[in-house]
Amino acid sequence: MKITRDKIVGELRNKLMSNDHVVAFWLEGADAHDRVDDYSDLDVWLDVSDGREKMIMNSLRKILQKLAPIDFEMEVKHPHPKIRQAFFHLQGTPEYLIVDVCVQSHSRDFFYTIGHADEKVAMIFEKQPVIKYRSLNQVKHKAFLAKREAELRAGFSFF
Repeated sequence: MKITRDKIVGELRNKLMSNDHVVAFWLEGADAHDRVDDYSDLDVWLDVSDGREKMIMNSLRKILQKLAPIDFEMEVKHPHPKIRQAFFHLQGTPEYLIVDVCVQSHSRDFFYTIGHADEKVAMIFEKQPVIKYRSLNQVKHKAFLAKREAELRAGFSFF
């Protein structure tokens, strides 16, 4: 049986939807923008009950292992304290079909930006509202950009 991205998403949807601790499951990146090609990874996002992040990551790993042996796995420290991130590759799948998983705590307060082309999602299921949008606060955004530019300029000559 050939393992495709659709098969991976379908298995994750079928198994995670019945888990009481998984509140929402969506895709970002190429899938959300309808631009999947041979080089696209699979950007999986899960919103889960606080305190259940590790358990859900382990559940997801088991679901993937039932599809095919995992021949690459790496968990990385995400910059946001309420997000766990791991990368998986399943044996026999295309080289670039990396399953990039982010598991966020349900209490994470976040918003997507209205009108921002890169902030699209492909919702798989949402048991209660999780994905929220708001307008960009131009004043805060310009202040953030100025601060970030100063940080980059200060470190540029060193790095």
